[in-house]
Amino acid sequence: MTTTDLPTLTPAALRALTVLCDQCDQPMGTAQIPIGRTYPRAIALGLWPDSPGWKKRSRRGAGAGNGAMGAGMPMAAANAMWRLWKLGLAEHPEGNYWAITSRGRDVLAAAAAKAES
Repeated sequence: MTTTDLPTLTPAALRALTVLCDQCDQPMGTAQIPIGRTYPRAIALGLWPDSPGWKKRSRRGAGAGNGAMGAGMPMAAANAMWRLWKLGLAEHPEGNYWAITSRGRDVLAAAAAKAES
């Protein structure tokens, strides 16, 4: 694949792709996450670790629960992953997991080479 076949990403999309790659390359801490895949909450933590959104509650209702803390953050990360999926840079193989494609790795390598020159 030549570099002309690769999409040009915005800085935000390139950062999301970098976080996806980093998360997928991490050794897995639990047996519930398949090797080489990650989930939106981990991606959101990588993208926005200090965001005030983690302290906000969502789905607050009249029931006994107080709602979920930071529930909008994983949804925003999933939205970023769907945008990468449309470009063929991420895949959504099963469940709620995401993985980086070989094309996504090629884009990161091309961006790193461009940054060095």
